[in-house]
Amino acid sequence: MSDEKPNDGTPPGGQPPQPVSEEEHQAALAQLAALQDQLKQQQGGAPGEQDGYPSGYQDPEVSYHGQSLEELAGAEDVEEGEEVFARPAFLTEMPYWAVSAVLHVVLLFILVGMVISQREERKAAPPVSMRAAPPPIPYDPTKKKAMERKIEIPKPIIPDIPVVKRKIEEPTVDIPKGTDLLNQSNVNMQATFINDAIGVGGGAAGAYGERTGKGALIREGGSEETESAVRAALEWLYRHQHPDGSWRGHGFIQQCKDGGCRSGASSDKDQAIGLTGLAILAFTGAGHSHLYSDVPKFKTCLKKATKYLISTQTNGGGPSKMGRFGNRDGHKSMYLHSIATMAMGELLILSGDVLSLKRPVKAAMEYILRSRNPGKAWRYGYRDNDNDVSVTGWMILALKTGKISRLGIEKSRYEEAFRDSIAYFRALTDEYGTTGYHVRGKEHQPVPCMTSVGVLCRLLAGEKRIAGNIRLGVDKIAKQPPEWKKKNPQSPFYYWYYATYALFQYGGTPWRNWNPKMQSALLASQKSGGCQDGSWDPIINYSKRGGRVYTTALGAMTLEVYYRFRRTQAGAGFFKQ
Repeated sequence: MSDEKPNDGTPPGGQPPQPVSEEEHQAALAQLAALQDQLKQQQGGAPGEQDGYPSGYQDPEVSYHGQSLEELAGAEDVEEGEEVFARPAFLTEMPYWAVSAVLHVVLLFILVGMVISQREERKAAPPVSMRAAPPPIPYDPTKKKAMERKIEIPKPIIPDIPVVKRKIEEPTVDIPKGTDLLNQSNVNMQATFINDAIGVGGGAAGAYGERTGKGALIREGGSEETESAVRAALEWLYRHQHPDGSWRGHGFIQQCKDGGCRSGASSDKDQAIGLTGLAILAFTGAGHSHLYSDVPKFKTCLKKATKYLISTQTNGGGPSKMGRFGNRDGHKSMYLHSIATMAMGELLILSGDVLSLKRPVKAAMEYILRSRNPGKAWRYGYRDNDNDVSVTGWMILALKTGKISRLGIEKSRYEEAFRDSIAYFRALTDEYGTTGYHVRGKEHQPVPCMTSVGVLCRLLAGEKRIAGNIRLGVDKIAKQPPEWKKKNPQSPFYYWYYATYALFQYGGTPWRNWNPKMQSALLASQKSGGCQDGSWDPIINYSKRGGRVYTTALGAMTLEVYYRFRRTQAGAGFFKQ
């Protein structure tokens, strides 16, 4: 018999279990169910209801009421949920702006790292050494400028063979026509380009034709001596300008340093406007204006002169006075106005100062056009039904300047004035070529002064050089060349000025014969040294009326003939034959 004891459910060393009655068993189950309902309520469930099962359902094969172990642990083929980590304590306590700053710093370091990683290594550029630029050449006012260099070309060797030469008188021929028949002086008179008349430095309408300098000086017969004389005359005018910007016939002596100039005008009354205009024309002929000049003091000088002339212009008084320079009537008023208008017109062309000068110049030109005698020309008064060649000559030169100044005045008004004036010049010129002062063929001086005015204005208007009595007038002028002598009736500066410009426009042999005589007369007679340096003495009555300012301004203007106006083309003026 075995020693093993049967397993009868009695615990070792204990008493056998006591049988449980059915009532105790049911009470224990009820107590267990009550505990489960209490637990469910604490977890949010309804009492008496299990997950997925109705209340009171019992499954004897479960170790936990209502759920198996697999259900409690989760099925194997079901994906695990995302694991959620709790936020670190330092982040929960850190403010949001600090977190943003940290993130931006991290991003910045990342970007810098990307840039540095992509930078290419550049080779160092080899050192470059440059020579320092030379210092600018200082301006020398005594140095002659724009002189063309004449290159000497060796002459070919010619065999010594006798050659019979025929002496042929050189005819004066017309200059070949250009592409346009409207070149009045040195510019296409009907050009549509604004820089032809105004622009930086005056453009092609300047006193030189081109603002690059005096390129025609040597070619047309000028010299270093003539340029030196012009500069000396301008220096004298600069030194003797009145404080108000004008030049006075007698008052200039107040500006003398040593009182040695003397020879003032016989009368200083009402002449300041005309003398100021002549002085300005001497400066503009050399290319200076109140805005542009290679000599700064000349620019300042012309600013004062421009202001003075504008101050003398009449702005009212009706059509017989409005726009006129000077408010006094008299036989000098038209001379003064025409010269001042020409001067202001040249300043406008050279400087392009439309803001300051266009209005006064246009008003002055309008006055000239209004004051002309209908069908005729001009003299001393406003439409006084009288005419003379001297006043008309200045009016023609002033209108020529106005026509290329782009003032907005109708072209037909200019052309009408030129046609009538040229017809007047023709009517006063006799069959011998002499142009009278206001009577046909009768000069009022011993020299062909009015003949010179007539020849110049007719050539500027475009008449042919070989036409009619122009050639006869040129012959008369050529027979009385400049000659400096005290009390010489052939020494008026007025005549020398007009005759020089007339023969320059005509050209040919008459000009080549006249030019050296004109230079000799002016260069030899110009004063040198002291306060008078650069001026000319007034030696005849007509010159004495204007005084030293008058002779000095006209002397400079005469020596500027080489580059002031280019020769006109035949048949290319304001009217055609």
